[in-house]
Amino acid sequence: VFELSISHPDAADASRAFWLADRWIQRSRNLALVGLEAGATAARRCGLAEKAREYENIAAIERKRIDEMMS
Repeated sequence: VFELSISHPDAADASRAFWLADRWIQRSRNLALVGLEAGATAARRCGLAEKAREYENIAAIERKRIDEMMS
């Protein structure tokens, strides 16, 4: 759904898609790194700087976890 938010031509619909995806992630908190990065991109596209930083921080934690597993 983040990808829909990123690519949708209508800003209002993109924002609705973002908030739908955001509610879903708040419930699961188990999203792949690529999904977290898409969340940050979607938030920026919708003008949600605080949410973008939130997803960037979560993605950085997940990226670090993956890097540590691989080393």
